[in-house]
Amino acid sequence: MRIEKLCAEMDKGGHRRVLIGPTASLRYFTGVNWHPSERFTGALIRADGTVEYITPAFERDKVAAVIASKGDIFTWQEEESPIA
Repeated sequence: MRIEKLCAEMDKGGHRRVLIGPTASLRYFTGVNWHPSERFTGALIRADGTVEYITPAFERDKVAAVIASKGDIFTWQEEESPIA
């Protein structure tokens, strides 16, 4: 329900996706309670309601264990850019 409301607001504003880092918003929309660190972990929520998680490869299993909103998990290696 929360993601659907977010998607409706995104549609009103003409936004196609929202990137959420390890904040209270991440917990609110996905159920993931993650600690901020120098290595990005977060979620990309698309206007169609699709959720994609982004995390360092070594954190993948931990993230998979705590997600409440289903979605694919994309990983990156420490020598790579999480943005790429």
